[in-house]
Amino acid sequence: MAGAARAQQPSAQQPSNDDTTEVIVTGRLLVVEKADRLSYAVERETKGVVVDILRTVPSVTVAPDGIVALRGVAATILIDGKVPPEGNAAVRALAAADVLRIEVLTAPSAQYGSQGGVINIITRKRRKVGGDLNLEGNARNQGSIGLSGVMTQGGWTYQGRAFLDHYQNRSTLLQHQELPDGAGGYWVSDRVDRTRYSSDNATASLSAEYALSEQAEIAVKGEYGNFASASDALAQSRGADVFNEVSSIKTGNRDSRLEAVYALSGEGRQLRLAYDHTREVRNFTASYERDIGGGYTTTTGRDTAGDRFEGDYERRFGNQLLTAGFSWERSDSRIRNSYVNRGAQMGVDDFDSVFEGAETLTSSYLTWQNPAGKWTFLPGVRIEHQQLDLPVGRQLDFADVLPSLHADRTLGGNGRLRLSVLRRVDRPLLRDYDETPRYIGAKQIVAGNPGLEPQVTDAFEARYSFDAKSFSASATVYYRETRGDFSPYTEVLSNGLLMTTTINSGFSRSGGAEVTLRGTIGERITYSINSNLFYAEVPFEGEGGGGAVLRGRTNGSGNALAEYRAGNGDRYQLNVTGYSRTPTFQGYSEASYRADITYSRPVNDRLSLVVSLNDVFDTSGYASVIDTSALRLTTQTRPNSRALKISLAWKLGRGL
Repeated sequence: MAGAARAQQPSAQQPSNDDTTEVIVTGRLLVVEKADRLSYAVERETKGVVVDILRTVPSVTVAPDGIVALRGVAATILIDGKVPPEGNAAVRALAAADVLRIEVLTAPSAQYGSQGGVINIITRKRRKVGGDLNLEGNARNQGSIGLSGVMTQGGWTYQGRAFLDHYQNRSTLLQHQELPDGAGGYWVSDRVDRTRYSSDNATASLSAEYALSEQAEIAVKGEYGNFASASDALAQSRGADVFNEVSSIKTGNRDSRLEAVYALSGEGRQLRLAYDHTREVRNFTASYERDIGGGYTTTTGRDTAGDRFEGDYERRFGNQLLTAGFSWERSDSRIRNSYVNRGAQMGVDDFDSVFEGAETLTSSYLTWQNPAGKWTFLPGVRIEHQQLDLPVGRQLDFADVLPSLHADRTLGGNGRLRLSVLRRVDRPLLRDYDETPRYIGAKQIVAGNPGLEPQVTDAFEARYSFDAKSFSASATVYYRETRGDFSPYTEVLSNGLLMTTTINSGFSRSGGAEVTLRGTIGERITYSINSNLFYAEVPFEGEGGGGAVLRGRTNGSGNALAEYRAGNGDRYQLNVTGYSRTPTFQGYSEASYRADITYSRPVNDRLSLVVSLNDVFDTSGYASVIDTSALRLTTQTRPNSRALKISLAWKLGRGL
């Protein structure tokens, strides 16, 4: 992605002992370093959407199925410190030009204690009158248009963003299944799915800020998003089962948020109070027809409303910094699932069920940043209480105390050492407790798990960084232990269907090292290389139902970025990202990598052109293997993602 996560010429700035909240790390990548995070600045001219930038950020990988991970573990995406209504899918809807910086927290402090790895996307706060217009299209009839603007009037500042996206693609899924036949052999079946998929996404936001004084302001923001998709597929099953199944699937999602904020700053203090209301509506309808006769239809509708009130306070006492905050949030969800059989041999009765539940999460945190000689210490603690109100009067309560400690110091003129130890908790979503089966075609269903519990992780991290004028490097060693590890689990039901759910598989642990190199070669070449190598032991389903045992394997992930800047302003960029085979509770997921080539050219002061060849070698596939005594299942997904993309960006008005 041309211009992503980069900066102006580097400097060798280092912190003094009286100001340690952030550090400018050298290299052509502009990196703002805090005690618990690294922040990568994003140039105003960056084109595309946020997911394009994330593929260039060290420690971050984006899987072919869209999952964003930090060091191989799924990350939580925040936008301006909040989970967006559409979840991690927001990275495909937010224009890159609207992003100021990306904060990467591999070891979050107590302020973010309820998440694992965190990626916080900070959007631009614009004040000049003007706007941006971005157009994209590729050879696969995929395209998007993004428009953002700002205007001021007296003490008011108004900002608006709109994004429209059309996506279509074809993909192939290959599946090989082996089931014991009870006589020492296996029933073997193969399945091939060929799918045509299209979607349309529209999001818009409008905010108004009013300056009450030089130190106080109020803001109101509204967001709305609408997503619709349709897919048609042909699944051919051969072997133990012989039939063709035609499917037609439609989804419709609506998200809305209304937020009100009061902010006060001055004299070393900052106070922020916010309230927001969100609503998410999800509708899913799938119809299946078989050539051997019969068919079935499955529908799911989910309506979730949430309210959140939070406050954050920050005060400086000389060289010391106190931060504290609280939040109270409640969400109510209603899920309706139905299944109607039209003569297919499924072994399942028709049903129409409703799941209703509520979640209340109360939390508070406190951190204290305190310099002591050459060291800066940031201890913190977060306290959370979660209450789940589930159907038939069932109630679950979970209380957690989550301590953290970060220590930071300079070493010599260009070195820096950071140590972190923390505990964090990851909680299932409310819908994960709904055990109603949802059919996804070709004898496969997914379901929630009413017995699911949060997973708790203890983590340690040590990072050394070296920063010079045109070169910077960092090396990190880390270790983490997780109790109640979330794992997908697939089993064969008595009616022959394959059901996949999420379970707490037990105890897992991993440790490894990550190396990042950034810098310039001469005046025109910029590079960034990130490599993560770690050893992980995860629970593995024992043979013959003997229980889970730990199984270890060396894994890796990383990305590399190289860019050449010509004298006329043209840029040529190559970006490669990938990850290795990873063990799972019942088998493993295969390795994958992707390469992108980008060319950008400033046409004039207001118009720029970007041409990209995405997934150059057409390698963005995904494969998983289940290999147990009760089931052998290999699944491969091959999206047709190689495409030539053209982007145009205009600056409107006086620019931003």
